[in-house]
Amino acid sequence: MKIIISLVITIIFHEFGHYIFAVLFTLLSNKKVNTVEIVFKKLKISVVHDSFENKNYNLIVALAGPIMPLILSSIMILIGILPQINESIYLISYIHLIFLTSIFTDGKNIKKNLF
Repeated sequence: MKIIISLVITIIFHEFGHYIFAVLFTLLSNKKVNTVEIVFKKLKISVVHDSFENKNYNLIVALAGPIMPLILSSIMILIGILPQINESIYLISYIHLIFLTSIFTDGKNIKKNLF
């Protein structure tokens, strides 16, 4: 049960990373924030937003998802939030780094915006 809760928390952190930066860059681009939405399809959750003209914005939004769970779980450990499951969250956060590879959508977006 501890692993399932940790997995759900890291997925929320992952999508939260995409969402925060998508909203931030939408505001900086003088667009309406309602162009950023969270979509639930079958067993998949994703943040959908219009592509930004600035490739760096797209790159940061793509990177934020896999990296945010690691950052937030590190903070949780440092300040002692949920001590009974924070080790599991931290370990699963490392697994999210696999999303940086080009077989996943985040990795494809990173590759597209780097070159």
